[in-house]
Amino acid sequence: MATLISATEHDQIDDAITSSLELRRLGEAVRARSSEILAETVIQTSESGQRVDEHVQKSFERICTSSTVAVARWIAGDGLEVTLDASRETSTIFGELAAHRAASLHEVTRRSMLRDADIAMYRAKRDGRNRYAVFESGMQKTVQDRMELEMDLREALANNEFVLAYQPTLDLNEMRPTGVEALIRWQHPTRGLVQPDAFVPILEETGLITPIGRWVLKEACNQAAEWHISGHPITMAVNVSGRQLDSDQLVDDIQDALAESGLQAAALTIEITETTLMRDIEETVERLTKIKDLGVRIAIDDFGTGYSSLAHLQRFPVDALKIDRSFIAGLEHNKEGETLLRTLVQLGKALSIETFAEGIEQDHELSLLQAEDCDSGQGFLFARPLDPAAAEQFLKSWPQREAHEPGGR
Repeated sequence: MATLISATEHDQIDDAITSSLELRRLGEAVRARSSEILAETVIQTSESGQRVDEHVQKSFERICTSSTVAVARWIAGDGLEVTLDASRETSTIFGELAAHRAASLHEVTRRSMLRDADIAMYRAKRDGRNRYAVFESGMQKTVQDRMELEMDLREALANNEFVLAYQPTLDLNEMRPTGVEALIRWQHPTRGLVQPDAFVPILEETGLITPIGRWVLKEACNQAAEWHISGHPITMAVNVSGRQLDSDQLVDDIQDALAESGLQAAALTIEITETTLMRDIEETVERLTKIKDLGVRIAIDDFGTGYSSLAHLQRFPVDALKIDRSFIAGLEHNKEGETLLRTLVQLGKALSIETFAEGIEQDHELSLLQAEDCDSGQGFLFARPLDPAAAEQFLKSWPQREAHEPGGR
């Protein structure tokens, strides 16, 4: 199998080869100089009439070899163990050093290539199925940032860093608030407020979505129960991920949240994306039926963006279809969009399912939805996601605001 290396790695290998040759030459030079010093010493000793002891020669040889080893160790650092042995040739010692350098570089290159391949694989997975990605240097920082984010996420729940925002939902015929949707936010101690798009996919991949999703259910149900006691009998919608839907634990988590909060089951709506519903239809139908048996409402989120057919839709115990924002935007200038919207609303009517429009931002969008007899909706036209105090104030003030605004709003 062919192996591709980068220009940088190619240069590193060239450097290693050059270094190996230089090391061998250095070894030969040290050895040659040692021999010259030894010869000069022997001559000087002979000329002075002193006896050249054989032990002196061996000792001196050992000193020369020791110098060679010292140089080798200095160059190699702690990564190479050089044996001090006067019988070993200097070239052998430096040959080992060169081999060590080459092996170390090979290992670094191998590891870096595997690391880069992993990084490209993660990018391909993140972008969706049946894709490929070619490694680029910028990806490494992206992966490093993601790993840091994941580590912070693992501590966020214990550190009480997650908060919920609540976006009101309205009955479009009577123009009154009927509920809120709970939306998770992450108040990071140094990053500030982190939006869901930046961390929810990581929660999904790591499985952290299960304990955090459990916390969301309990927090949302507790808040809804408080508002009911305060005189605001609204519904609470909570998004559920594919990971949560894959396990019967979700049914237990919903039961526990309702029991602990005292919230009536009919006041809770579980939202699941259309794409999630289609992953394993048989198991999904079975699990949703168990949730429905609790008395909880079920809504299909982002409806119209997935691949569900009418036959599949009839099998799911669904109470509401949340029509994706993409069908709402640009309705004024897009006749085809109006036709699609009308079809989706009529589909809901035919199946006796509530139709719900997401992302209403303009007055003309609201007018068209009302003309098509869409049941409910939410969007910035009415309110952005609010903290609990602001959401409660919205619920209190809406009747007065609605009475004073032109056109009943």
